[in-house]
Amino acid sequence: MPVAAPPELRSYYETVAPFYADEMAMRADLAQWRDLVARLGIRSVLDLGCGDGRLARAISAQANVVGLDLLTTLVPPDPGFEFVQGDMRELPFDDGRFDLAIAANDPFAHLLEDADRGRALDEAQRVAARVVIDALFLPASDDARTRATGCVREAVLPDGTLRQESWHAIGPHAYRTTYRYVRGGRALAHARTDVRAWSVDEPALRGRWARLYGGLDGRPRDPDARELAISLGGTL
Repeated sequence: MPVAAPPELRSYYETVAPFYADEMAMRADLAQWRDLVARLGIRSVLDLGCGDGRLARAISAQANVVGLDLLTTLVPPDPGFEFVQGDMRELPFDDGRFDLAIAANDPFAHLLEDADRGRALDEAQRVAARVVIDALFLPASDDARTRATGCVREAVLPDGTLRQESWHAIGPHAYRTTYRYVRGGRALAHARTDVRAWSVDEPALRGRWARLYGGLDGRPRDPDARELAISLGGTL
């Protein structure tokens, strides 16, 4: 039975889908995830919010990987790994099924309410011995800009498309994000979604023995940096 997804979330991913692979290609995290899987001796992985499966494919030679996503918008017809459509707040797996549950492109960002985040974390810990999140995090300086004039960033994708993104605060650690894609001076697409970043005093992490790091390599957290890795169930 298909999993219901908010129409605005579905529309957002349908809009960004043509640019998604190029955007993900600009990330430099695959080697870090491979190292993490090897270092921890992981044999089975649940890839939460797997998107197009770039990470699931990258670690498939090291571990048995199952990818889960609320939407099928980004998933190719033959993804190269086992894919399950599902909601992170109600995972369709048995207790202890996986050695590790990972969230690489932080699907938790779409869970705006404390209760939904806590439920998703509990579900991840139910089905996996360890949970690691490459978390969306805005340092205080970035957060302040979202409340004043808005935080604006630009990047050029590999095919020359200019991605313009703006963030405006709509609540504590919550933001309305707008993405515009332009090539040769011509607007190609415009997408908007609300997200929530993690904070060091995140209510959903209380009582869940979470450890915060400055990256997947386990380095100490830098409060002025945008990198934040969250580990539940063990150290990095």
